[in-house]
This record gives sequence, C-alpha cells and structure tokens, in this order.
Amino acid sequence: MTGRLFHSLRRFITDQRGGVSAMLVLMIIPIVAVLGMATEASSWFLTQRAMQNAADSAAVAAASNTCGELEDCHTKDFTPSFVEEAASVAKSYGFTDGAADTTVGTEKKACPADAAQSCYWVTITRVVPINLVRLVGFNGDADLSGGGRGQTVSSLAIASSKFDPSTFCVLALASGGA
Repeated sequence: MTGRLFHSLRRFITDQRGGVSAMLVLMIIPIVAVLGMATEASSWFLTQRAMQNAADSAAVAAASNTCGELEDCHTKDFTPSFVEEAASVAKSYGFTDGAADTTVGTEKKACPADAAQSCYWVTITRVVPINLVRLVGFNGDADLSGGGRGQTVSSLAIASSKFDPSTFCVLALASGGA
C-alpha cells in the first residue's frame, strides 16, 4: 500500500499537464495592468492630439482677427475679439472653456523668437479621468470636478498675424497657354 501511495505521489509531482494554467494565473494581473496602461496612455495621446489641432486652429483664428477686447472694432462693429474667436474655434473642436474640466486661454503677448512682435498664445488644458492605470497605483495629478482623480493634458499653439501687401505669390495656369 505504501508503494502505491508513493508511486501516485511521484506521478503527481512529475506530471506537467496544466503547468501553463498556473503560470497564466500568476501572470494575469501584470498582463491586465500593462494592457490598462497602454489603453490609458493611448487615450491621453489621442486627447492631446485633438487638443493640439484645436489650439492650432484657434491660434490662427485669433491671429486673423486682431480685434482686442477693449478696442472699438469689438464694441462698435460687433466683431468678436480675438479671445472670443479662439474660444469659438476651440468649442467647434469640442473643447469648451469651463466644461468637462477644460480650460481655454488666449493671450496676446511677445513672440518667442522676436520680442518686438506680438503673438497670440492659445492654451487648452483638460483633466482626463483615469481608470485602468489605477491597477499599477497611478493616481493622476489633479482632481476631477465631479469627483475622482484625473491626469492633466494640455497643448499650446502660438501664431502671429503677418500682413505684408508687398510680398505675395499668385500662380495661374490657363488651359489655352496664355
């Protein structure tokens, strides 16, 4: 009887069937954590790219509309100021100032390359909720307005208005060769 028990125990220890199952059980938590981090990071990247597109368009719109908030063109002709123009363009991209933990800021200040020239600086910032990266202990860097934690994602675009009527290029190709 002892020999049979010893033989069964030895066969159980040397049996390798189901060894992968034990490894999978041990590895499932790190695998889910890595997939969660990749999903969350790609979400932040896509949000930042959309914000950058909105900031670029808003900066160009602000530079095209050089009317200041306190200038006559804003109050008399009902022309939107460059701040309102940039906010409107950012809103059309889905980034409304004050909604969904989003901030859209527009300033007119010196250009980085030439301090004598004015540029229009548009900054869009959003606190994006975090979900899956909590599995690895990451808690973000900001609080969400509705409760919970989030990660701050931001973008900056700078544009200047350049108007020089003496330099332009026109290319016209006529089908008749003229």
